[in-house]
Amino acid sequence: MTTVLDRQAGTPAATPSHRRTSFLAHSAFLTVRSLRALSRQPIYLAFTLIQPMIWLLLFGQLFKRLADLPGILVLVACAVLLGLAFAALSNAVALLVRQQEALIGVSQFLTMPLTFLSSVLMAPALMPNWVADVARFNPVDWAAVAAREALSSTPDWALIGRDLGLLLALMLVMGWLATRAFRTYQRSA
Repeated sequence: MTTVLDRQAGTPAATPSHRRTSFLAHSAFLTVRSLRALSRQPIYLAFTLIQPMIWLLLFGQLFKRLADLPGILVLVACAVLLGLAFAALSNAVALLVRQQEALIGVSQFLTMPLTFLSSVLMAPALMPNWVADVARFNPVDWAAVAAREALSSTPDWALIGRDLGLLLALMLVMGWLATRAFRTYQRSA
């Protein structure tokens, strides 16, 4: 989306090395600025470190099941892989269509059906057969099934590995597509 807005504003496309240098310079500046603020008021550092410990002591027993680290890691991996795949696809579409409205339309056209045709909103046992067939090829369903299975009492690690592998492959394909779209955008700018 930023690329579309930059293009509309007439901002020239930056080179990758310039963006990397700018990112590092800005990160260093913000880090130094935050450390200076903490050195002036160290009580904020104490609050930042002590408050999570108090929350864990008060509510730790409520979330005892969430301490199942492998399941949580799979859940986070599914969310990250699916998010990266959709972000890369969104960047590719933005670079190709160059209009904010078209990008929003394409995004909604993809995400809404993918969500409704997965097991996120409906139990797989209650799905009509045709929805269950479509869900097998749906990346949103891959993430939901892998995360749900990882948090179950007896996870099927083969199923989780298959779905994570599919999500990883999708993310790599979408990343490749976004890279190709960026090259096309650079040539036309």
